[in-house]
Amino acid sequence: MLDVLGKMNLVYRDVLALGEKKHGTLVAIDMKGLDALLKQEQELLHQVQKLEKRRKEVMGKLAASVRGLTPESKMEELFSCAPSKPVEDRLKTLHKGLNELLRKVEERNQNNKILTQAALDAVGFHLNRLSGATAGTTYGNGGEDRVSQNKTLDFKA
Repeated sequence: MLDVLGKMNLVYRDVLALGEKKHGTLVAIDMKGLDALLKQEQELLHQVQKLEKRRKEVMGKLAASVRGLTPESKMEELFSCAPSKPVEDRLKTLHKGLNELLRKVEERNQNNKILTQAALDAVGFHLNRLSGATAGTTYGNGGEDRVSQNKTLDFKA
């Protein structure tokens, strides 16, 4: 379990570093750079999936041999089953580090999501401007508002 958690920490450090690079490419609107980073991100996510599968396998084996553990047990339950105090301390350290990394990755992903949405909105605005699309309010027979739209080009983004 120590090996798996250690590797997960390393991979999530890489995921966090990649998220920070992605932030820079989104700010700079560097689409080629972003494409390269997305490919790297896919590789890292594949590694995370393999490690998570391995963690579940190890947890299943531990549950079969340690009374009171189940394959779905939380890591905190595993601490008390450690064979020694140094192993317990190492498990706690790795678990705490992994939780902190996951929090930072989630925070960075939220920031990048906002930047991505802003970039898409800007692209949509410029496409509409280039195509001469307009929208305005007109009034129907009964006095109700109607939105009229006019486009000279049809872009699908």
